[in-house]
Amino acid sequence: CVAPCDSADFIAGVIVAGEYFKGTPVEALAKKIYDNVQWDKFVAKKADGSPDLMSFGWVPHHVSESYYETDGLLDFNMSGFVDNSLLIYALALGSDTHPIPQATWEQYVDSFTLAEYAGRECVYAGSIFCRTVPHSFIRFSRKRDRKIDYFLDTVNAYLADRAFNVKENGYPPELWGLTDCFGKDSYGHSAPPGPIMNDGTVGSTAFVGALPHVPRLSLEAMRYVRNQFGDRAFGKYGFTSSVNLQNNFVSPLYVGIELGPMIMMIENARSGLIW
Repeated sequence: CVAPCDSADFIAGVIVAGEYFKGTPVEALAKKIYDNVQWDKFVAKKADGSPDLMSFGWVPHHVSESYYETDGLLDFNMSGFVDNSLLIYALALGSDTHPIPQATWEQYVDSFTLAEYAGRECVYAGSIFCRTVPHSFIRFSRKRDRKIDYFLDTVNAYLADRAFNVKENGYPPELWGLTDCFGKDSYGHSAPPGPIMNDGTVGSTAFVGALPHVPRLSLEAMRYVRNQFGDRAFGKYGFTSSVNLQNNFVSPLYVGIELGPMIMMIENARSGLIW
């Protein structure tokens, strides 16, 4: 399957590299790579032929075991904040060479469902990484449209997650952040407003990546995890993937796709470099 989800992480990183090394061959190569991406080919079509949302991916006929009979776009589309779709749609809309139609973006915004938990309203979504990854690359402060304020939406998601961990897991207010990470027996974790996947596993990339949005709460969480779990949770490359206070589990893994957003969000909070 050719999927835009992880590809978008790479393309966004390419753009960052091109901007940082402006005036060098790196900038030229970055532009070439971005310009070559055919975002518009992932736009699904409605019955009348008009553009729909972007599909989750594309597969050739009789190649994928999971989608053996599919020939082309997968028949399910990206809506809401699923995966890192906000980053995908932004990159696709901003392309100079293969942009998606404005109508596709508008339908994407229409797909946002607002929900509330503990008095905090935000887009109904899954794991916190759905917000962390797009916000690592794009500064969404003062970005709002007819549906949401993108920065405030993420602040509310963090506060809702924190309230859920206090209430349901009995955690101290310094320990929160349900996101995809490597727990003892689990990977997907999320809190309301959104689907609940919870076994007490807290992902480091959630509370570290929240630094620009809720700086005090983020720093409190970092200090708590360091003090509570010590060198098991914090070492050569920073924080490991996860901790779980209920079973005293600490992941020994450093995960690149988690460390990247952590590093970028720390720098965004410190200097705004990536933004």
